[in-house]
Amino acid sequence: MNDTRDFDPQTLVRLRQLGGDGLISKLVTIFGEYARDRVRDAVTAGQRGDLDGLARAAHAVRSSAGNVGAVRLLEVATALEHTARTGRTATIPALVSDLHTAFIATRTYLATTVQEAA
Repeated sequence: MNDTRDFDPQTLVRLRQLGGDGLISKLVTIFGEYARDRVRDAVTAGQRGDLDGLARAAHAVRSSAGNVGAVRLLEVATALEHTARTGRTATIPALVSDLHTAFIATRTYLATTVQEAA
């Protein structure tokens, strides 16, 4: 992961224009905590076979990913939500793993990007 196509840097540029570095810092912190918890919810729901819980967690990650320009995380969360809602359980373990990997990469990217801008 960490391909430049995995992130939309213009999202952070627009957010910085709206609220400066303080807004970016606040959003990155909120994203890190909220998305981390929703990814954890997705992992737990996936292990339990709770498709409704998995779909809800993936949907929440989608929203968070879109807010910070995390294109790959958004794609994986979208696929996971759709898969859970349609009951196609065979691919869920791989998608949950991909979700976790994409979240870690996004958190790292955001931390590095915000630190470099400071």
